[in-house]
Amino acid sequence: MTTPASSLLDRAASAPAMPSIESAASERVRAYSARAARAGTQPSSQVAAALAQLARLQAGLLSHTSLQAAAIQLVSDLAQEFGCERVSLGLLQGARLRLKALSHGGASEFQGSAARELEAAMDEALDQDAAITIPEADDAIPRIVFAHGPLLARGIVAVATLPLRAHGAPLGAMTLEWRHAPLRMAADLAQLEHQLALLAPTLALLVRSELPLRARLKARVAGAWRHSPARRRVVVLGAAALVL
Repeated sequence: MTTPASSLLDRAASAPAMPSIESAASERVRAYSARAARAGTQPSSQVAAALAQLARLQAGLLSHTSLQAAAIQLVSDLAQEFGCERVSLGLLQGARLRLKALSHGGASEFQGSAARELEAAMDEALDQDAAITIPEADDAIPRIVFAHGPLLARGIVAVATLPLRAHGAPLGAMTLEWRHAPLRMAADLAQLEHQLALLAPTLALLVRSELPLRARLKARVAGAWRHSPARRRVVVLGAAALVL
């Protein structure tokens, strides 16, 4: 007996529903707090300050419903929190990274050589799947930093580019620039890497929420495939044929 097309889609969508942005973010903050408390490697005042900072960043990110506005809010808050001259966010669109947001809503640098320089620096970090910092710490693993040279030529004395990952997949990268070297650069960046690991899935949910319906259905079918036992994959394949 032939299964109706609507039933195929319903079954493919029966995988666990994607959590809301707010609930997913809250769960990550609670998990971060629990890990920090269990580790007990930092004075409680430092843990409290890091958690308060994470809460501020998360609140700013969730104060907007559109990806663009949320991204600008995040990079602007990071620039203020870490004393940066500029913070930039790039997100992957397919296989290519595109500059998405500049701190304080700057728009004039989204095109031309300035945008290409930022995207090249982010690509450099993504290609190596590693954070790039200039100046490097004494014990740091040497990295290729050629694409970061043009940023320094603009009067920047310190720069860091951190890859972003969500659900095990590359999402984009964040570049922070300083005109005056921060006193606690290594410690601040170590803390920021942990915080971005918690914030990136929220960004990923915002990215997915703005995908066209067809792309969201494809992502949902892919998720159903990953979570389905072998006997149900024929149903998912039928749904995929309809979506594609």
